[in-house]
Amino acid sequence: MQSPSLATAGAPAAGAAGRRPPLRRIDRLTYTALALAILLALAAAASGVHTLPILLVIVAAIAFAAAHTWLLAWRTMLGAIVLTILFIPIKRYELPVNLPMQLEPYRLLVLGVGAGMAASLLIDSRLQLRRTGLDAPLAMLGLAMLLSVLTRAGHILGDGLGKYSFRSVSFFATYLIVFYLVTLAVRRRSDVEALLRLLVMGAAIVAISAVVEEWGRYNIFDHLQQYIPILRFQGVPYTVDRGGVRAYASGQHPIAMGAAFALIFPLAVYLGHSTQQRRWWICCGLLVLGCLATKSRTAIIMLTVIMVVFLILQGATTRRMIPKLILPLLVVAHVAMPGTLGTFKGAFFPSGGVVSSETNADVSWHSNYGRGRIGEWDPALKEWELTPLFGQGAGTRVSDLDDPKMNAPILDDQWLWSLLELGVFGVVALLWFFVSAVRRFGRLARRDTTEDSWFLTAMAASIASYGFGMLTFDAFNFVQVTMLLFLITALGVAWLRPDEAEAAPAR
Repeated sequence: MQSPSLATAGAPAAGAAGRRPPLRRIDRLTYTALALAILLALAAAASGVHTLPILLVIVAAIAFAAAHTWLLAWRTMLGAIVLTILFIPIKRYELPVNLPMQLEPYRLLVLGVGAGMAASLLIDSRLQLRRTGLDAPLAMLGLAMLLSVLTRAGHILGDGLGKYSFRSVSFFATYLIVFYLVTLAVRRRSDVEALLRLLVMGAAIVAISAVVEEWGRYNIFDHLQQYIPILRFQGVPYTVDRGGVRAYASGQHPIAMGAAFALIFPLAVYLGHSTQQRRWWICCGLLVLGCLATKSRTAIIMLTVIMVVFLILQGATTRRMIPKLILPLLVVAHVAMPGTLGTFKGAFFPSGGVVSSETNADVSWHSNYGRGRIGEWDPALKEWELTPLFGQGAGTRVSDLDDPKMNAPILDDQWLWSLLELGVFGVVALLWFFVSAVRRFGRLARRDTTEDSWFLTAMAASIASYGFGMLTFDAFNFVQVTMLLFLITALGVAWLRPDEAEAAPAR
């Protein structure tokens, strides 16, 4: 059985044996478009008009006609979303279109595929909305965002913060679209495996660029407009020096890039263990080196959480694996990125202690970038007491120093940030989501005695690492890593329904 696709949606059944099946609607449209393009080229040539643009259109049309079934398969389009998220930096590039909101490649692609999926739900009986096991916490989280805005509508409109709330809600809607796209369209384990391999291999390539950036001070992702002229560059992110270059590759910030590498690392471990192929273990090493190149403590904390989860769920094998993986990586990191290990030592054990460095920053509340992760708690909790249940409103805390609407410092703690913006209601929804997902995959991993337990362990480890990582950076302000969280979680949900996917008869 083939995976459902736009090309096959609603296609008539093949005729009797020996009879050529009738042309599908999309084939008729393709051939009509080709004929019109050829006629247009001939007319242009006869009238003396330059024909190169016409010929390029014809070539593109022929390529589409030859490969439209593959191009319009759901797996292909989801793969395109994965590659776009990994390789076109979000908030650093946009398309040259004047709209009230930035039109970025990933957003255009997600909305387009989402619209196609919505249309296919109406005409393809094989696509059906199904429970994911995480619908309730996601619905509660969406409700929390709406209530946070509605209960503070006067303040939001009066202070001109409407566009910030809209942006926050639209980002969340994009995450949901990706999540349900995957759970709807990915119906076979082979498709899950294919997307996992694409995700891990793509992330490993980005990790190589991060190591090159740290070593050679050149980030290729800051120069994509030279190769894709349609992209409009928006500038590089602001980063704080930490003993040399902090690589950010295709991420919005070194912290977010390191978190993305850590999030994908368990999937590489699963592929390495399940296939016993050296290339996936090499990807594991590259992802760890990418984390080190960002000089991000958050990435190291997330990797530590991942190791703890693996030790709990796959103890014996993990204990044998750690020396073989970690020790060679430390040697490679010391040679390839001199001084990086010393930088981490200073970051985790600063003069005066880490608690002091995160409590007594020489800044003042509401006019800067915060007092440090621990020092932020006291003033933030006093502020939370004013709107405890539903918060101040999604997206209303503007922390960009260059924004004229700046009204709050950066909180390097997404849980605290969510408490202020969404209130207790929103934080409970977030806890419900993470605890439900980790418990579900972790419980199944404990019960499973097959190789599937390693996939389930990887899912639990990846999701748990993001949840813990939220304590050390404002995670939801970074679209790439948050999109990867929802994508990975959706792949785990799709994996849990193999029997239905494999046994469902073609209709």
